[in-house]
Amino acid sequence: MSNKGKITTWNDEKGFGFVKSLKDEAQIFIHISAFNDRKVRPEINQKITYELSVDKQGRKCAVKIARSSDRKIKKQSVKNNSVAIITAIVFLIIVGGIIFIKQASFLILYAYIIISLVTFLIYGWDKSAAKKNHWRTPENNLHFLSLIGGWPGALIAQIFFRHKSKKQPFRMIFWLTSVVNICIFIGLMVNHNL
Repeated sequence: MSNKGKITTWNDEKGFGFVKSLKDEAQIFIHISAFNDRKVRPEINQKITYELSVDKQGRKCAVKIARSSDRKIKKQSVKNNSVAIITAIVFLIIVGGIIFIKQASFLILYAYIIISLVTFLIYGWDKSAAKKNHWRTPENNLHFLSLIGGWPGALIAQIFFRHKSKKQPFRMIFWLTSVVNICIFIGLMVNHNL
């Protein structure tokens, strides 16, 4: 039987939280693995439907969880993900084109690609560490990698690993470091061969 409720707490790093039933106000455990669509992260105050079950310890938990607005969220998420990936790829193509036109060193393009790849892998490692409650990569290190040219890899990693993609303070600093990096690149290209 389907129940309705609202998510009251959610720990995105650990992938679990609680939903309050609209029927009897009971707090019921929810886990990310019980969601029908795991690509979109749950949020506090989000309305969901679910079925009741019991875990291995005999505690009540929710299964077959669906968001009330899953279709709308999924369409928006796919659109946002596509735009982000295209942005990263187009930027690297533009960097290559500018370097070719200005006859600058292709080492700049190679550096962007290598730093982006390293950044992508570090995001993946950090996501894995978050799930296992192990030592995490400091956010300042992730921002530094974006600042020195790894932001295209970070952008793709945020989508691919669903990591650091919803945390607004982190996202604001991420975009700031990306813009600063782009400005530095433009400044280097404008001053090249003057």
